[in-house]
Amino acid sequence: AAMAAEPAGESAVAVKVQPPAVKRLADYKEPAAWIEDVNLTFKLHPSATRVRGVLKCRLNTDAPTLALDIGAATELVDGSVLLNGVELPASSVTRESSNTALLLKLPATLSRGDRFELATEVVINPSANKALEGLYMSKDTFCTQCEAEGFRRITPFIDRPDVMSTYTTTIIAERSKFPVLLGNGNLVDRGRYDGADAAELGADLHYAVFEDPWPKPAYLFALVAGSLVHIEDSFRTMSGKDVALRIYVRPGDESKCEHAMESLIKSMKWDEEIYGREYDLDVFSIVAVDDFTMGAMENKSLNIFNSKYVLASRETATDVDFNNIESVIAHEYFHNWTGNRVTCRDWFQLTLKEGITVFRDQQFSADMGSAAVVRIGNVLRLRASQFPQDAGPMAHPIRPESYIEISNFYTATVYQKGAEVNRMLYTLLGPDGFRRGTDLYFERHDGQAVTCEDWLSAMADANAGVDLEQFKLWYSQAGTPVLKVDSRIDASSRVARVDFEQSLAATPGQTTKKPVLIPVALGVIGPDGKPVEFSVGAAGSKVLETVLRVEHSRQTFELHGVPQGSVLSVLRGFSAPVVLKRMDMTQEHALFMMANDVDEFNRWEACQELMTQLILQNVERVQLKLDMLPLGDAVISAFEKSLTDDSVDAMLRAYVMALPSESVLLEIMQVADPIAVHEARGFVRQQLSTRLQRCLRNIVSAAGKALEATYSIDTLSQGRRALRNAALDMLYASDPATRSVCLEQVRTGNNMTDVLSALATLTFGPDCEEREVALAEFQAKWSHDYLVMDKWLRLQASAPRRDALDVVQRLVKNKAFDIGNPNNVYAVLGGFSMGNPFGFHSSVPAGAGYEFIADQVLQIDAMGNPQVAARIVSCFTRWRKFDQRAQQLMRAQLQRIRDTPNLSNDVFEIADKSLS
Repeated sequence: AAMAAEPAGESAVAVKVQPPAVKRLADYKEPAAWIEDVNLTFKLHPSATRVRGVLKCRLNTDAPTLALDIGAATELVDGSVLLNGVELPASSVTRESSNTALLLKLPATLSRGDRFELATEVVINPSANKALEGLYMSKDTFCTQCEAEGFRRITPFIDRPDVMSTYTTTIIAERSKFPVLLGNGNLVDRGRYDGADAAELGADLHYAVFEDPWPKPAYLFALVAGSLVHIEDSFRTMSGKDVALRIYVRPGDESKCEHAMESLIKSMKWDEEIYGREYDLDVFSIVAVDDFTMGAMENKSLNIFNSKYVLASRETATDVDFNNIESVIAHEYFHNWTGNRVTCRDWFQLTLKEGITVFRDQQFSADMGSAAVVRIGNVLRLRASQFPQDAGPMAHPIRPESYIEISNFYTATVYQKGAEVNRMLYTLLGPDGFRRGTDLYFERHDGQAVTCEDWLSAMADANAGVDLEQFKLWYSQAGTPVLKVDSRIDASSRVARVDFEQSLAATPGQTTKKPVLIPVALGVIGPDGKPVEFSVGAAGSKVLETVLRVEHSRQTFELHGVPQGSVLSVLRGFSAPVVLKRMDMTQEHALFMMANDVDEFNRWEACQELMTQLILQNVERVQLKLDMLPLGDAVISAFEKSLTDDSVDAMLRAYVMALPSESVLLEIMQVADPIAVHEARGFVRQQLSTRLQRCLRNIVSAAGKALEATYSIDTLSQGRRALRNAALDMLYASDPATRSVCLEQVRTGNNMTDVLSALATLTFGPDCEEREVALAEFQAKWSHDYLVMDKWLRLQASAPRRDALDVVQRLVKNKAFDIGNPNNVYAVLGGFSMGNPFGFHSSVPAGAGYEFIADQVLQIDAMGNPQVAARIVSCFTRWRKFDQRAQQLMRAQLQRIRDTPNLSNDVFEIADKSLS
């Protein structure tokens, strides 16, 4: 899944006195029965769908009772529980007190290892399912979302990933309302349904039967039924098999699917070439729906996607949208092997499929575009979302040891840090060694549910002499290591002594940490600005770059052949997810690296480090009520050189203009001060804008001319657009004349990238007539397009304004906003509470923004969508970063949320851990 429960107790007292049960990795036991085959029949109705399940099982317990998971709102049809075709007596069929387990008393004649057939029939109400888990309605379309524990809302089952079964699914529905019926696997039969109950089900019924021969866990089950259209293509696999490729959408959206289809074909080809993985069924389908809690879901052969990751045209989608679609399509397709064919033994192993697959989709994106640009984007997301998580009350290893709700652990840590851990493996083993490891992993474990240890064992066994014991600590220790680096060069011997010191702070439940293995990619830039050949140790081979293995708390390396005046380029490509502290780095060194480092990531990183220090210096002056310090000539000169160097990727130059975000700056501070950070960052931006005006105008003009040709989403064109729009945005800070330029671009831009960038510049700027006109005209033009309006909502919610709360309160009443739609909630409530620190924390009266968000969290939770509510309540997890007054106000809202009667486990867990 590309990043997504049952209600909790009955009363406030129950929530406080008896918290929800905690699940622990150490308590893993095999299931009471293995379910080898599943035959499901759906008779679809929006409010009364009947589901009959026939399970072929093998008993795996000596206990007299078998427990099946079942949705609390699921109605079991009387007399429908059959064991080997014989109805179980009512006394042998009971519901557990929470209503979420179906307890079956088994005959004494059954013993461990015996096979039996179990049948049940239930009635469910998809239209009332606001949690968007299990079977639900998105507009007039039936669809499913079963990861992690949604399948139990469909039919009684042992709903856990180590129970892998083959599936046959029969879907029956009214042809006029639901002409398209889709399920996992290959279509084996279809036609008119004229069963004995046809008359009571509706007129003109039809059916379709699907068979999936590959064993899979229940979380990969999928069903779709609706009035949909599709585009179709095909792919010939490396063994010569033709696969039908289809993308299903609402009528009218088929013209926006071309890029998604191209991305799917590229993904299939890439996975064959790089990992030798071939697709294994006759058809691969994608369905786009508007109401979806996650980004997308890798259900076997029937991927269901949030429509924002499928639909794109130049008029409605930005370059970022196009790239995200390519990445998410690839991610879900790559899951066919890393997640589906080989899956997780239990949900604690989630990073086994997600961390590996995120790394693979990052590799794919790097190969499709600019590797440096993709890497910078990866690291920006890591620092913005995962580093704060590692430093807060929800800190957990990439393989957690416990949880209340697994939905709360579809996190940046499991996904993004998990990807970084696999990237380190790739760095340590090299491309060939990593490929040997994946080949052995698939060979050993195809069709199995396995653990992270199985993955690491395959990597070690495929690479003789490799010891990964210390590396395993990345899976069990939470927190972001801090890596201090100091160096000094002896002029006479030309030896650079490089000292490393690593530390890892205590995190919840882990007070003592061990040193981890940190691969540090390193090069040397000589005093003339050119790469230097060096050796590690006197006897080492001469190299231009090496990977040092930092394994101890303190460790020293000697680099030979390093002339005096050289600068070390450390952690190239961000070779490990650590906080790097360069004790040997001066402002002059940073400026030198900006101009000369051959590693494009570290050139950008030098700029980020430099601007971070300059902004934080001025934050201190704001707090002391002193005048801020202007930027020096050397800094301005370095920026101008970077921006005008045509030998550098235009997108990289655009990234240079993007100052460190307010959120990242706040995380660096010991006591976060959103107002001071906003003022200091704005001052630095104004300085750059004022002193680089001529340079910025030239970029806007030159890039604009280069883009007058036909629109394209190739890397070069995207870079030119990004550079021009970044220059225009920075110019706006000092040149009021750009207001009319931005308004004209909103009105006449020939692609959404340019239009939305200009609208963002106006929206994030001060009040002016052009701003209000642009927002109003954009809304009038695009009010019919839900995804475009989602962008309009997010921009306004994220704008750092003193009246941000007033803006958001108006937005939630706007007809474009639907509190039941996850995308809208993430855009407005998430945009305000997590993407707008200045607006969120400076609301008037103090704490009003916190109270508003808490109200919305409770409303969404009460509506029945705890996953979405839990994501929004996460904005409070870092409350201890702020001053005492803000802490008191945020803590009060967390306590109010936690102590609310009938709160979901999802929200309770985050609120309770945040307060602990």
